[in-house]
Amino acid sequence: MSKKGLILSLFAVFVLMLQVASAQDAVKKQQQKIDSYRKDLALIEKKLKENEAKKGSAISKLDLVRASVRARKALVAQSDVEISAFEDSIRTKNNQIAVLQTRLDTLETYYARLVRNAYKNRDAKVWYMFILSSENLGQAFRRIGVLKSLSAQMSAQAKKITATKEEMAVQKEQLEGLKKQAEAVRAQRRAEVTSLQKDEREAENIVNTIQKNSKKYKKEADAKRAEIKRLNAELDKLRKEAEKLRNSKKKEAKKDASKLVADEALSNEFKRNKGKLPWPAAGPVLSSFGSYRHPLHRNVTDLKNNGVNISVSAGDQIKSIFNGTVMKTFVLPGYGHAVAVSHGDYISLYCRLTEVSVKEGQKVTTGQTLGKAGPVQGDTYLHFELWDPSNKAVDPESWLK
Repeated sequence: MSKKGLILSLFAVFVLMLQVASAQDAVKKQQQKIDSYRKDLALIEKKLKENEAKKGSAISKLDLVRASVRARKALVAQSDVEISAFEDSIRTKNNQIAVLQTRLDTLETYYARLVRNAYKNRDAKVWYMFILSSENLGQAFRRIGVLKSLSAQMSAQAKKITATKEEMAVQKEQLEGLKKQAEAVRAQRRAEVTSLQKDEREAENIVNTIQKNSKKYKKEADAKRAEIKRLNAELDKLRKEAEKLRNSKKKEAKKDASKLVADEALSNEFKRNKGKLPWPAAGPVLSSFGSYRHPLHRNVTDLKNNGVNISVSAGDQIKSIFNGTVMKTFVLPGYGHAVAVSHGDYISLYCRLTEVSVKEGQKVTTGQTLGKAGPVQGDTYLHFELWDPSNKAVDPESWLK
């Protein structure tokens, strides 16, 4: 093999190795996402068992089943991505093996030529005559060097062939491993699709049961609507307080401009981190931001979630999503303890806590514990909201990573 050919061959192998590493990294990231969804599903299944054991709210059960459906759909989608990543890895690995095979063929062809030349001149007398016919001692030593070089080339070529075969065996073994992993993910995906279909049927059955027994569930539904209205009424008061606080800060800023600069800097930093903020708690979303219809109030459009409801376990720590100042701690009827944290002109709100570990005016940092979650009126979940500088609720999921 020429020097140029060898360099091109090594470069091709290097490029393929980079492609394999990239594909393996993609598979690893997808596996982390899948593990996260599986963790969410485990928590949802635990909550469903608790709901069954205590014969809890049908609406709460419906929320949990719907959350399970969303998590399983996401899990199936991630499985598709992971399978695609495995297929990319397998394709790249096959290409890498093909390059190695080409390299091996070239090495073996060159080695065969060396062997043929050595075989043609295998008679020791020929070698001796080749050396003895030298015109001088210097030429004789050079001819001895040629013979030694030929022997060394044959030995080196044999070693390269052996090393290439060993490397190819390793690559083929890794290829088989990738194929097995890909098949395992496909099997898991098939199982998740079956579970997803089961959850979708269960959600539909719950809705049908609620509608058929409307009188039985009407009280529960009306209580839920009243609870949401009470929450929004309380938060409207908080918005007015926030507006007063903001106006007060502006007045103070006229006396001390540094305070206004600090608030603006914090607001800008918060805004720059949109999509990268940490979640206040680890758990699946039970109810997303926006308007929705209750199974018993399908024609009612005033049901609206101004934040997200996150499923958590009793005792879970609820954490601040960013640096800020505790603006207010209070109790909301039906929503337990609540903490509002200002991040410059932005406000994050954490409701349905059973324990608060901060106080008003206290500075907090990203990830600092604000309190603990626990059952409130029989259900354990975190209601989280995020308000923009105009005190308007925005979709938290577009801000959290």
